[in-house]
Amino acid sequence: MAFLRVKCDLEGDVRRFCLDEPLVFLELKKHLETIYGMGEVVIKYKDDEDDLVTIAAEADLLEARNLFDKDALFRFKLFTKEPLKKEKKAKKEKKEKLCDETSTPKDENDNKLQLVHLLSQFKEAHKAQWKEVKHVSKEALKQVSKEALK
Repeated sequence: MAFLRVKCDLEGDVRRFCLDEPLVFLELKKHLETIYGMGEVVIKYKDDEDDLVTIAAEADLLEARNLFDKDALFRFKLFTKEPLKKEKKAKKEKKEKLCDETSTPKDENDNKLQLVHLLSQFKEAHKAQWKEVKHVSKEALKQVSKEALK
């Protein structure tokens, strides 16, 4: 049984493996998404004019196969689909925002917002403490009343 040698690069993470012939686009794509442990990837190869060409269907893979020698190593450059990059960027921005909220304020408006936020937290904590004091006081009065009646 014939096989193809494949080398892939996803943002510096280079992998090398062999796949059985005939190479099928959907199988290749699924295999790449599995070994890199991520969602949808875009597969590209360098053509004879040194351009990065996208492989998006079986016909594209066949064209790439025709450019490579029979025994040559298939070299693919992988990219993540745009929505995944946006999700990572959104997570990074959210994390940075959380870090900024806990760091020192950058201007007077940030300082005022932090003070308002801290004041509201203080009020909530203060209310909770007074509820506890009132509850304890009621319990203490009941206890004292019971002892006085004895």
